[in-house]
Amino acid sequence: DVAPLYARAARRLGLPGGSDNQLVFCLIRAVCELSAAVGLPPDLASCGLSEQRFLACRKQIAHAALADPSVSSNPRHTDETELLALLDAAYYGCPAAL
Repeated sequence: DVAPLYARAARRLGLPGGSDNQLVFCLIRAVCELSAAVGLPPDLASCGLSEQRFLACRKQIAHAALADPSVSSNPRHTDETELLALLDAAYYGCPAAL
């Protein structure tokens, strides 16, 4: 579980939160706010990537990521389903709860 690591980073930044989950939520929100403040697009769709092109390539991107040798050094195992969900979040944006 990486939540304690992100919670530690949030504490060092002086973000509020009484639990690790609250701290992680505040850290995510702070990163999203910083990204917006410096003008970074919130998602791949905002970068001009069409949904048609994204959907046509997403499985190929996930397969290439899984085939990359650096995946073996990742401290957390991942699979195609998780990578596809990550790609969807990158294209469609953060969940509304954030």
